[in-house]
Amino acid sequence: MIASAWLGRAVSDRRARRTAALERLVAHTQVSPPLPEVIAAYVELRTWCVRNGHGLGAKDHEADRWVAATALAGDLPLATDDGIFDHVEGLKRLRP
Repeated sequence: MIASAWLGRAVSDRRARRTAALERLVAHTQVSPPLPEVIAAYVELRTWCVRNGHGLGAKDHEADRWVAATALAGDLPLATDDGIFDHVEGLKRLRP
């Protein structure tokens, strides 16, 4: 999620203000690495995508894979209507 915030800063026309706010946030935040279950789900998902030619395996869907892996690891439904998640084996979806 920190990466998404930094991306928002990068494309903002209020970059200086956002940078200061993000630096304050990060200073008081503990960043945790992914849980082992999420890492395992990510590896399994990426392998499945590559072997089956699914678009989620493409380089530009790195963040989407981590989102899907987190949902898979937690056996949680993913609330999205983004078609990149269509037909992903084992992924539960909620359509908003």
